[in-house]
Amino acid sequence: MLVMDKLKTAVEEVKGKIDDVSAAALEQLGKSQRELNETIPILKGLGLSVRNFKVDMALVPVIRLKLVGNVEAIEPDKLKGAIDKYKEKKLLVSVLEALRTAALLKNQLGDLGFRGVSADIVLSVPPAFNVEFIKDLPPLDV
Repeated sequence: MLVMDKLKTAVEEVKGKIDDVSAAALEQLGKSQRELNETIPILKGLGLSVRNFKVDMALVPVIRLKLVGNVEAIEPDKLKGAIDKYKEKKLLVSVLEALRTAALLKNQLGDLGFRGVSADIVLSVPPAFNVEFIKDLPPLDV
């Protein structure tokens, strides 16, 4: 009986910790979502369009967003200007830095005929960014 009581107590402690982690993750996700609402119009102003939006519900919820645009939309100097202008917006600056870094790397390769760009933004703990250059210009909804 004593072992069962200890096991039950341990399970309740683990459940409490999972609930705490889940609550903290949801709070962070809500904060990221609010910041995303401010970020999208700025990205659209730079020439990028939202292609997909997806929410994964799990222990740690995840928001996924795909941006597409003309490769000219992520010209490094233009992105640097936006980074300086919006430096207080952490999520936006992270996205712009990822785009700028990818653009600088692409520029070092020379002209490979890329006309479009696709960027995946994953808002989770921690956030992640994936930038892909594509030969064909994607349809835009700017």
